[in-house]
Amino acid sequence: MIVSEDRVVIRRSLLARLGGAENVTIPVADIVDVVSQVPTPVLNGYTSFETRGPSGSRAVPDGASRREIFASPHTVAFTAAQKGNQQKLLEAVEFARARLRGE
Repeated sequence: MIVSEDRVVIRRSLLARLGGAENVTIPVADIVDVVSQVPTPVLNGYTSFETRGPSGSRAVPDGASRREIFASPHTVAFTAAQKGNQQKLLEAVEFARARLRGE
């Protein structure tokens, strides 16, 4: 993952790309919400970047199942061992969004 002032880049591993996942670039200006669940020793957590589609619909609809959330190209999974990285990602994205708003 790379977070810059104007975009979030999600780079997938070779294994994930072989499974059909693609690298994604999300403009920070297009992010309307960040939905996150902290990982536990039993379940992976995730961070999903919610954007509005061309028709005005959300990339992942409200009330989506875990399967739908994890299938979204705008979602990144985290294991319990990666919890600290997830927190750093959330802080970097919030910083970029605040700068965009002029805060």
